[in-house]
Amino acid sequence: MPLLAQYALIACVVASGIGALIMCLLVLAYGFNPDEDRPLDGGRRWLITRIGHAAAGACFAITAILALVVLARSPSAPPAVASPGAPAEAVQARLDAMAASLSGVEARVARVESRAGVTPTGARKPASEPAPARPRARTAAATVTPPAPTPAPAEPPVDLKTKLQRDGEAIKRAFETAGEHFKVPEH
Repeated sequence: MPLLAQYALIACVVASGIGALIMCLLVLAYGFNPDEDRPLDGGRRWLITRIGHAAAGACFAITAILALVVLARSPSAPPAVASPGAPAEAVQARLDAMAASLSGVEARVARVESRAGVTPTGARKPASEPAPARPRARTAAATVTPPAPTPAPAEPPVDLKTKLQRDGEAIKRAFETAGEHFKVPEH
């Protein structure tokens, strides 16, 4: 943080605090409406209230101006860039190691996909293509057959009214049975 910004921030906090303190003292001394209860003491109260409001307004204006100056000021120098050296080389070496590891994982995933008959997009290969030859023998314990995907039952298209009725009935059933698993059995 630039030095000017630090001092401006401190000045903003101090100026705001002084303005707030002046306003609190005016309310404490004269209330929210000084004309209500007491008559003016020869203009003394009126003068103090007006001067207090002006001083508090000046404090808040100083706060706003300092904040705008700091926000509008562009940085004088660009941020320092670390010179390439040993830390950069260490990071590059670590990135290279991660890239090599990732390419090994990608190769293993590709082998598993080719054995399972899955294309890179995730869809199964058509049955007309023969499965790739398996280079090693499998034991009975290691053979795992994935379950065949079951097709979803085809429902006739439903109009909105019927769907809303079915959904409403399902919600009613859910409300009727809600909380039954929390009930304590009676002895």
